[in-house]
Amino acid sequence: MIPLKREELRRARLHPIGGLNSPLQALSQERWAAYPEISPPAPRHPAACELSEPVELSGPGQEFLMVPGIPSRRFSRFRGVSRKGFSLLEMLIVLTTMAILAGVALTHFQESTLDAKRSVLIHNWHVYRAQIQLYQLTHLGQYPELRNGQLPQLFQPTNQYGRIGLPGPAYPYGPYLDAPPINPYTMTDTVV
Repeated sequence: MIPLKREELRRARLHPIGGLNSPLQALSQERWAAYPEISPPAPRHPAACELSEPVELSGPGQEFLMVPGIPSRRFSRFRGVSRKGFSLLEMLIVLTTMAILAGVALTHFQESTLDAKRSVLIHNWHVYRAQIQLYQLTHLGQYPELRNGQLPQLFQPTNQYGRIGLPGPAYPYGPYLDAPPINPYTMTDTVV
């Protein structure tokens, strides 16, 4: 296609395209006359020329389609402003919203963690209390002895006097617990 100069295009865009004698077709005929070695395209019927028909441009910096009668992005009033990405303000709003949501979620997660630890500790206390009461009932009203922060008589077989031994008829009571529960706050298995 033969390149058109910008001022020729500007003049051609000021007039509507409607027939064979429109300014754009006249310019096109003049440009074809300047290049006799190239044959011009066949003339078109006036009904075939519509406002939405694109005109291809070629040459340096003209790699777009120009639609007569419709303003192009190249000549828009927002020249130089690219709308392909997000603006700085949009990014700041999104980041601020995400930071607020993360803060709320973090505090909620920390509260949930503390609630879970508290629930585990209360459950462990109830288990210890029930097993100590059962030990007291089967051992003549005596409580298990506390040794080095542990209650070993709850985890091994004992006789009615609280002595620890091997499982069998001489040591029929216990074990009351399989293993000492872990304290979720200190991560130890000591009672005290």
